[in-house]
Amino acid sequence: MISQKTLRRVAVIWILALGVVGIHRAAIAAQLTLTWSDNSSNESGFNIERRVGITGSYTQLASVGINVNSYSDSNLLNSTTYCYRVQSYNSAGLSGHSNEGCATTAAVTTSYTLTVSKSGTGSGTVTGTGISCGADCSEVYTGGTSVVLTAVVAAGSTFGGWSGNGCTTGTVTVNGNMTCTAIFNMGVAAQLTLSWTDNSTNEDGFNVERRIGITGSYTQLASVGINVNSYSDSNLLNSTTYCYRVQSYNSAGLSGYSNEGCATTAAATTSYTLTVSKSGTGSGTVTGTGISCGVDCSEAYTNGTSVALTAVAASISTFAGWSGGGCTGTPDCSVTLTSASTIMANFVNDLVDKVGVYRPSTGEWFLDSNGNGIWDGCEIDFCVETFGATGALPVVGDWDGSGFTKLGLFQPSTAQWWLDTNGDHVWDEHAGDQRLGPFGKSSDIPFSGRWTNLGHDRIGTYRPSTGTWHLDKNDNGALDCRKDYCPRLRNYAIGDLPVVGDWTGSGTSRVGLYRPSTGQWFLDRNGSRSWNGCSKDTCVNDFGAAGDLPTTGDWSGNGISKIGIFRPSTQEWMLDLNANGSWDGCDVDLCVSGFGAEGDIPVVGRW
Repeated sequence: MISQKTLRRVAVIWILALGVVGIHRAAIAAQLTLTWSDNSSNESGFNIERRVGITGSYTQLASVGINVNSYSDSNLLNSTTYCYRVQSYNSAGLSGHSNEGCATTAAVTTSYTLTVSKSGTGSGTVTGTGISCGADCSEVYTGGTSVVLTAVVAAGSTFGGWSGNGCTTGTVTVNGNMTCTAIFNMGVAAQLTLSWTDNSTNEDGFNVERRIGITGSYTQLASVGINVNSYSDSNLLNSTTYCYRVQSYNSAGLSGYSNEGCATTAAATTSYTLTVSKSGTGSGTVTGTGISCGVDCSEAYTNGTSVALTAVAASISTFAGWSGGGCTGTPDCSVTLTSASTIMANFVNDLVDKVGVYRPSTGEWFLDSNGNGIWDGCEIDFCVETFGATGALPVVGDWDGSGFTKLGLFQPSTAQWWLDTNGDHVWDEHAGDQRLGPFGKSSDIPFSGRWTNLGHDRIGTYRPSTGTWHLDKNDNGALDCRKDYCPRLRNYAIGDLPVVGDWTGSGTSRVGLYRPSTGQWFLDRNGSRSWNGCSKDTCVNDFGAAGDLPTTGDWSGNGISKIGIFRPSTQEWMLDLNANGSWDGCDVDLCVSGFGAEGDIPVVGRW
């Protein structure tokens, strides 16, 4: 029998450069490769153990056979630290563990396609790094790459400018799949007509000669027949001087030249394209001279033309305002074309939830009332300075069943609730607002939901210390678990945060948990108010990161709540518009940037 003492300690040698004791990063992101020196002579193999992060417990990852001295760990999370250790084994037992080695996987590198297109009545080419359009009109770039596009006009054409989001100057930062359009227009009136007096009686015809500019050499341009005394010279360059002379000819030879005549072609009459695009969750049309968008969303206009645009929202939609081309606000927009211009009309679905924040430090609310995902200031969006209290936490809900969301506050120190039922953004206890409580404890997190199919939203709390929910089912503002709902999801973990939503479109609210440490969501899809596993309820993996705050809402207006996060450190919102439980980027899902500040608490509703 082999004695356990004959096992030698394994010395693990990490080959990562930069002087870091750690792992060799393979060429593929989210994979690490470790190697070690085999100092034992009688091992049966090696156990490899791993932990995620620089603290926590090791678990066995894999076992490899005799004389093996490397292992590749694949399918790892990006931008994540992993630590490893190795021990040899044989029938006598286990050696001691090797030294520890840690490394962090690479961040995700995202690539996007920039496509160049051309429009207008003229012609030309566009060049840029990797693009020669002409023929090669698209290229893939790493996200964040800056590309300078240069438009080169063909003879008889003028450059009318760029259109496309982020393309107005020709310098493009590629942060998504993008299309930039170069507009080339034909010059107008580049034609001259000359005439002469026929003083000969025996000519066979006339030779017409031309030179460009007032100096240089003449070349023959054309010959015309007997008794012809005019010629039109077309397809000329704009703003260019041309000189002409004529001589007659017959079988005997050539006459002398006529006097010289010079003229300058007119400057090009430049046309620019106005493009209308539509954004947002709603629908509608934009009309103007030559535009009916709807279907016809672009038109070429002579330089200096003024075009008035009118936006009309469709049913259950609201026109939220213009952006681009100097157009702002919601009134009709008048734009004067001096370059190519793109104007965006934003239509919002009235049934869609909109974002907002409550600022505990000041007691202020900032609500995106027009739903365009942009803070437009207090003249357009809602600023509320008259409904706040020191130490209070925000809670919003449809307190009267009107279909619109109103403000509310929960005061942890007293477990009192103040609900702005009349929706005037002021506390009016004797004018229709409601004071409820005590309901909850000082450590509870407040929220609201429609716990039954009847009426309006009702209050509720989540108690982080126990993972217990308290839902005021009977709407009396007092907690009684014999009459109200007091569920607890058995998969609760310390640090989980509560979420509420109508996960199936049933018309009632159901509970859920968000786990910041892993970005996981656990949603009570079947409405049993208990956790029945991922086959009956909903599990979402990796939507969010540490420090993110969960938020839910009906982002598309179909009656079903979807998940999302607010990232206070960057004031970003990432909303799962397509409801697939994955973040698919701003081209597919919904992004809101610059709305809120660090320390703000997110709120969502139909303002």
